[in-house]
Amino acid sequence: MPTILYPLTAEKLRTEALPLKDRIMAWRFFNAQGINTTTHDGKRVAISGVKFGGSTQLVFWSGFFEPFMTSAATQTLQWVADQCRERNLSPGEYLDEARFLIHDLVRVSYRDIAKTDQLLRGNGFPDSVSCRDVSQQTEQMIRHVDSVAAAIAHRVPAPPAPQAAPDDIVELKPNFMGLGINLNALYRWFRRGRP
Repeated sequence: MPTILYPLTAEKLRTEALPLKDRIMAWRFFNAQGINTTTHDGKRVAISGVKFGGSTQLVFWSGFFEPFMTSAATQTLQWVADQCRERNLSPGEYLDEARFLIHDLVRVSYRDIAKTDQLLRGNGFPDSVSCRDVSQQTEQMIRHVDSVAAAIAHRVPAPPAPQAAPDDIVELKPNFMGLGINLNALYRWFRRGRP
């Protein structure tokens, strides 16, 4: 069952993943118009007038997309941890839920990256070339996401345990025909506000 944070977590991840999706889409049109974009750290990548292959393919496969995945994962997991802290929730199940959503993002992203590579190598005819196996990159990124989630979970303090009512030294319980009222408990109930 999804947690109460699920819709917000899914939306946060979708927003954080937009730069990644934009970069994948920008590469899709490389053979037609080249590419003019930036890496995750803001360096400009502008290539045109050549076909996809050689050094261009090296740029595509040499860690171009992974920083965007890592950033989306880290920002989402940290947001979940912050929400748990603010709402006094135990973070375990919420971070696990976010982690599994990120796993899905990683799998879909690598599938799209591999299809983009196949499309570009096939020069518009993707079936003319085989699709690259990205299972190793996918599993490596999933392990990285899990380690980031574990590190963030370690930083989040557990919510404080509910405090028991203090023991009364003197108990005021006037009785009438066997029925009594604990005046100390009644006073505490009025002080904290009725539900």
